[in-house]
Amino acid sequence: MPLTTDARLPPPRTDAERAALATFELLTESVITRPALGRAEGAGDYPCMCRYNPDADPLATACGPHAQCINRQLFVECVPGVCPVGKKCQNRRILTRQSAAVEVVQTAQKGFGLRALEALPAGAFVLEYTGEVISRSMFLRRAKAYSALGHRHFYFMSLQKDEIIDAQRKGGLARFINHSCNPNCETQK
Repeated sequence: MPLTTDARLPPPRTDAERAALATFELLTESVITRPALGRAEGAGDYPCMCRYNPDADPLATACGPHAQCINRQLFVECVPGVCPVGKKCQNRRILTRQSAAVEVVQTAQKGFGLRALEALPAGAFVLEYTGEVISRSMFLRRAKAYSALGHRHFYFMSLQKDEIIDAQRKGGLARFINHSCNPNCETQK
């Protein structure tokens, strides 16, 4: 039986997904285990200069991929109530849970992987990488402990100096986006 902290999560769709979910606690958002570094009050609340006229403009101009949205260019989501485009803002993919449809698959040599269930256009958002946000010193302790326990696969991602996401015990499905000899995705922080 998969562990979850969120009743809004859908049940597993495949045997591989069921097996994968038995190995960790599924999260819909990261758990902050310590005070965040570098997050000044109001950071990310940059007011973009985007304008959107629903009668004349294509929706992509509403902080979309073709807009000159300062937040989108800085890989920061627009904040509701601050963005002048309002509810039409196209730069809230994590906040509004606009993830791609994916499934967990069992790979021959690399454990579990993730596969898109639909063709994704270039630049499409796939998933947010979630887990426990920990310090560097905690990361070093956990990496050593996971190795001592015989773990073969590790699910760490560095955010910034002294902030690392650990999705080993608690995380999201993005932890299964494996490396590739012919990659077609990129990580954006």
